[in-house]
Amino acid sequence: MTNILNQVAESLHSRFRPSSPDEYVALRLAQRLGEPEVAAHYAMLASQYSQTKLLCAYRHAVTAAHGDRPARVFHDYLSAHGTNGNNGLPHPRLLSVRIERRTVAVAVFCGLHLEGRRVLQLSSDPVRAEASTAAFIREALSENDCPSAAVESVSGDVRRAILYATVVEQCRATGVSVWEISGRTVVETLAYPPLKSRAELREVMLQMWPVPGLKQSQMCALDAFALGLYVQTERLFAADN
Repeated sequence: MTNILNQVAESLHSRFRPSSPDEYVALRLAQRLGEPEVAAHYAMLASQYSQTKLLCAYRHAVTAAHGDRPARVFHDYLSAHGTNGNNGLPHPRLLSVRIERRTVAVAVFCGLHLEGRRVLQLSSDPVRAEASTAAFIREALSENDCPSAAVESVSGDVRRAILYATVVEQCRATGVSVWEISGRTVVETLAYPPLKSRAELREVMLQMWPVPGLKQSQMCALDAFALGLYVQTERLFAADN
């Protein structure tokens, strides 16, 4: 019996790469409670409890925990309050944007649900690329009624920085709030142990949202998926939800 229990414990401490948005929420929950090494256990909890109940237990844990044991408070709360609870969470809409030198990709989210994607191939001429990027973002915002956008931040590349500024300007000009997020932050929170490359990130995204026939030049859409998933998940943990 002891050997069986040890095997179960070891399996729960193994590498974890989420295969669905719900599993990613479970991973972020484990990370926030200081137990990323047992993310698989939190994924099991996510299959038993509603997101509403899990988030309620999380907020109770971070406000009521004394010392460094919020995870214990979290589990005690779940045990005491049962599995009932509806998923009455908000489902905010979000336009997620990833910028590369010759492409701009957008992904549209409603809550954790990915509704669609588009990729724009850019001209090699900087002026034309900037103009087409501006028009592309305006059209995406108009068609999808997104009150907020997430844009992966850019550093060290002048061409991408100009396109980045164009995207942010178009969003703010239409009253859309902007989340500016580092790509490294997204990569490092997407698995346990943390992913080391964008290639690994894209593998995880294809596991969650298989996109048959995606061309190499369109792979940046997967980065937009990951960015949108990260932001929408962070919003779940916000105190005002």
